[in-house]
Amino acid sequence: MAYRFATDDDTNFRVQTLVGGVTAGLGDLGEILATVAAVTPGDDASWPRHFSGLARRTEATAADARQQGHRTTAADAYLRAAAYFAATQDGELTGTDDAQLRATFADLRRCWEAFAELHDPPLETVAFPYGDTTLPGYMLCVDGTPRPTVVAINGSDGAVVWLW
Repeated sequence: MAYRFATDDDTNFRVQTLVGGVTAGLGDLGEILATVAAVTPGDDASWPRHFSGLARRTEATAADARQQGHRTTAADAYLRAAAYFAATQDGELTGTDDAQLRATFADLRRCWEAFAELHDPPLETVAFPYGDTTLPGYMLCVDGTPRPTVVAINGSDGAVVWLW
C-alpha cells in the first residue's frame, strides 16, 4: 500500500508524482514536503500559489549558479524548477484561465530548455513533422555514436519533465 500524503486523491497523486521523481533529480524531498505542508487543503488556489513560489525561487538559484559558471548546479536547479512549474500547472488545471496556463507552461519550458542546454551531454533539440507544423523533441546521445533509439511520449496531460 502506498503512503498517503493527503486525504484527497488528486493532491495525494500530485505529491506521489513529485516524490517519485526525486531520485531522477526532479525535486528535492525537503523542498517538496515543506511546500506541501504549506498548501491549504480545500483551497484550489493554494497548491499552484505555493509551488509557483518554490519554482521561482529554484529558478533564481539556477540562474545565479549559471551566472557564476556552475553549470551542473544550474542544470540540476533548472530541472527541479521545471518540475515545480509542472506541479504548479497540475494545480492550475482546475479553475485557471488559459492565459495563466500558457504563462506557467512558458515558465516550465524556459527552465526545461535551460536544463537541456546545460546538461552534460546537452539534450539535442529536434523537430518532428506534424501536419503543417512541427512538434518539439529532445535527443540524448551519450557519445554521438548512432544506436537504436527509443521515442517516448507521455500524452497530452503530462509535462516533458515527467519523462525524464
